[in-house]
Amino acid sequence: MRTKLLHGIILLTLTFLLSAPITGILIPDGQAYILAVTGILAFTGTGLSVAQRKDQTGESITLPDIALGVCIIYGIMNIRGLINIEYIMEWVALTGIWMLMRTKESHRFIRFLVWGLFISALIQILIVILQLAEVTSSRHADFRVTGSFDNPAPLGCYLAIVLALMWPICNELASLSFRKKILAGGLILPIAWGLAVTDSRAAWLAAVMTIAVFHLHKKLTRKNRPYLSGGILLAAVITIGALYLYRPSSADARLGIWHVCRTMIAASPITGQGTNSFPATYMSFQTSSIRNAPEEVRRAADDVTTAFNEPLEILCEQGVAGGLLWGFFLLTAGVSLWKASKKKERQAFLFLPFLAYIIFALFSYPSSIWSLHALFISMIALGIESPYPTQVPVWALFKRRARMAGAGLFAGLLLINIVIRTNANLRLNGYCNLEEDDTAMQNSPFTFRYVGHSPSLLACLGRTQLMAGDGVAAVHSLKKLQEYINTAQVQLHLGEAYECTGENEEAIKCYAAAHSMRPGLMLPIYAQFALYKSIDEEKALQLAKDLKAFRPKIENKKTQAMRSAAIRHINKKQAL
Repeated sequence: MRTKLLHGIILLTLTFLLSAPITGILIPDGQAYILAVTGILAFTGTGLSVAQRKDQTGESITLPDIALGVCIIYGIMNIRGLINIEYIMEWVALTGIWMLMRTKESHRFIRFLVWGLFISALIQILIVILQLAEVTSSRHADFRVTGSFDNPAPLGCYLAIVLALMWPICNELASLSFRKKILAGGLILPIAWGLAVTDSRAAWLAAVMTIAVFHLHKKLTRKNRPYLSGGILLAAVITIGALYLYRPSSADARLGIWHVCRTMIAASPITGQGTNSFPATYMSFQTSSIRNAPEEVRRAADDVTTAFNEPLEILCEQGVAGGLLWGFFLLTAGVSLWKASKKKERQAFLFLPFLAYIIFALFSYPSSIWSLHALFISMIALGIESPYPTQVPVWALFKRRARMAGAGLFAGLLLINIVIRTNANLRLNGYCNLEEDDTAMQNSPFTFRYVGHSPSLLACLGRTQLMAGDGVAAVHSLKKLQEYINTAQVQLHLGEAYECTGENEEAIKCYAAAHSMRPGLMLPIYAQFALYKSIDEEKALQLAKDLKAFRPKIENKKTQAMRSAAIRHINKKQAL
């Protein structure tokens, strides 16, 4: 009975992982709830697995287990400033997923993961077709196709992972009968087409390189290893060069971000700026970096909350120490997955999707997407060889009851997180609908403190307070938000809040800071122009002339409307 219940929990956990890209957008604040429920299921399954196993002598902790544990402990120790409860809960849930997928009972469900991913990818393809046919709109105003994601890049990563997972299966089918070849083509072509439509260069590179590695690894011997490895590296360089030429302006923007990241690393090379500190610290380094840069470079600057390169972001946040720890984890996991892939009895070639994720992470931000990050962790946990050459008996480190109590404790934390977050969302909805004021939330101390440590809810609270005209409260919320995310957009909202309180000098400082962060954005100058119209006509006229001559990074209806308002003001002054 317990075994069937455990298998049911594993299936349910995997189902939540596979459906996360869809369910996350169907439920308000969906990602936070999906990760919490998935974590609760994972810890419940882990506790049940421990409870039903009487003989623990066969259990072992592998090198990847140890490496991941050390990385998590180091990350917790390296937290500086306010605690981001969303980040903490995500890693609690990921820890539960890792522990459940490392149990022996989970390994029988690898095929379920493979075909579940394929079906999930087909659903994404269907959404893409509907978006191309304009039956439904994409989730990003600048792109026609995003699937159920907020950007084409995560969709491309998802499809590249599925393509890498399905390619060995289809390659084996293609070596059989003619009907099997047609079936193989039918499995691969929809995924390949969807990947092409995403227009994601990082995803294309990930797919091409993993397929090349798959076909070349069969011919790999000790004699030809240097030549084949060199050939793969050369092909990668040529492919990267071609993809750079495909869209050089976008590539130059990322190179600019990486240049700023170098200054962040140089400022604190050993331990970095602190765990999860990149969104709060990057823009100040960018502002200093572009201050004396050429005009074209200044105009191209944007709000940045991720490095578009996961290893580089780890070095920025956790320094060389954290980079070495995470590098060791990925190395041991990769070696173990590679060894497991050579076994004839393997259920799936999980090294290829692992490699696809790593390559994509060199040019994008997959760990910021729950459905991609959780999938990556679960595939490593399911695929690594067990036992690993270096192993430590579990029972020598933790007693059985202690592990069950630990699983229950973390599941309880995630459950409490759901309860408090639900209460916070209900309060915020009531505030937005003018059914109650923000004092109702302040009267719930745990909820109010929770919101103060949740960047997404804090941003929502600040904007709501701003719309309600409560400038003092909005200033307090937005200044606290700056400790998590400091961008030009946050500075603009903070400037509006100061205007509501009548603190015009502080508002002007915020607008000036936003302009320094993003010199190619017209809105900060327009906000100063609108403010100065009521306090300094001469300064307002000068700003109107600046707006008339301004060349924004992106020209659209909003910039045209702002320019038109400035021209009308100039004409009005000239007519007097």
